[in-house]
Amino acid sequence: METLSQEKEKELLSFVLDRFKELTDKKYELDKRVVDWLGDYHSIPRGNKQAWESDIFVPFAFSQIATIKPRLKRSLFQEKDFITVEAKHPDFVHCEQGIRDYIISEMEEINFKHVVSDAIHDAMPYGTAWFKVVLSPLENNISFSHLDFFNVITDVGQRGERSNDFTDVFHRVETNLSNIRIKEEQGVYKNTDKVGETEFPMDDILENQIKVQGYSMSVPDLTIDKPSEKKSNKLNKVELLEYWGWFDINDDGKDEPIVMTIANRSVMLRVDINPDGIIPIFPLRIYRIPHIVYGKSFIQLIEGLQAELNTKRNQFIDLLNLILKPWFKARRHGDIDWDNLFGTPNNVIRMDDPLSDLVPFEPKTPPSYMFNTEGLIKNDMQYTLGATDYNMGVSSGRGYTETATGISIITSESATRFADYLDDINFDLMTVIEYLSLIHISEPTRPY
Repeated sequence: METLSQEKEKELLSFVLDRFKELTDKKYELDKRVVDWLGDYHSIPRGNKQAWESDIFVPFAFSQIATIKPRLKRSLFQEKDFITVEAKHPDFVHCEQGIRDYIISEMEEINFKHVVSDAIHDAMPYGTAWFKVVLSPLENNISFSHLDFFNVITDVGQRGERSNDFTDVFHRVETNLSNIRIKEEQGVYKNTDKVGETEFPMDDILENQIKVQGYSMSVPDLTIDKPSEKKSNKLNKVELLEYWGWFDINDDGKDEPIVMTIANRSVMLRVDINPDGIIPIFPLRIYRIPHIVYGKSFIQLIEGLQAELNTKRNQFIDLLNLILKPWFKARRHGDIDWDNLFGTPNNVIRMDDPLSDLVPFEPKTPPSYMFNTEGLIKNDMQYTLGATDYNMGVSSGRGYTETATGISIITSESATRFADYLDDINFDLMTVIEYLSLIHISEPTRPY
């Protein structure tokens, strides 16, 4: 741990906290959009309906992701030897199998397949999932983990050629006083006695996480009682912000790569030089955009179609309800008790009819093309994501009316998009694998 003067520590803490606020402000709107996308994924209706309107949500966005996700996982890990090793010189061909077996065993040690599967699950509705590689000389091991989307805060723009060339990144971690005191005994942290005087911060990050947890449990109104939590905090919870970035730590006019930990956004627990300058936090994006850190959510691509599908389905049900309910035309000045005649006076259209006081109103059956639009919307969603049902011999949109040539074209297009998703995953995973290979042949020198 670097030893800094009080003035330098104060300057560094102020700089990092200002940077954290800047980046969280930038990410605020994206986080709100992600919460909306996850609402669509978990079939949580948006907005308020009138009392007489239906409120039906069609879970087709979930269906599309549920169709593509297992195919991606099977394509990546369908064979035990999912890593290829090829010798550049013929004299070393006999080593290929041994090296491949060693790499696979090392990946099994860090639960590589399981962690990547979890990340794929998040990347489709979120747009981006995050990995972190942790070197721990104290335990003499390497851990590979999947991070919560809301707990990683970075800038939107990519700064270098590689997918994780960020200027700086924050990783938010929830822990407790006991854990950080143990780390102080191990020589990793300092100033932990000051943490007990601070409060665990509860802001939009925590609110978004609670809301998403509620969506998963079909409790869309789940919130946190902030005053009560702040008052009690029985678990002695502590928020840690790990900052990976650059700072002129030696006052020589030259920024150096650093890693720093702050407790409850007020107490500096440690600061170290990051010797190789690599930030060991990596994105996984199934829909990658050049020079942008964040990928596109699958829900983002079809949210307009999902909203249209929900609207159409509700309009159909509303229309059918109107057809099935008895409607009447009534003479405006007829001798009728409007409040007691039907119990639902909205089912009466008042009009001037010289022939009778009350006449049944018989609406016409809606034309069939109105109901065909739902299938067309579903077909558009499938075509957008490349999750066509033609692989199973059925189209949700056009039934069996397509020609063999048309089905072949759509199936081929679906396969092309699916291959593109795999390419994006492989691009990001290769960066992680290269880093894992690098740290396996080097001595871990950093306690994080």
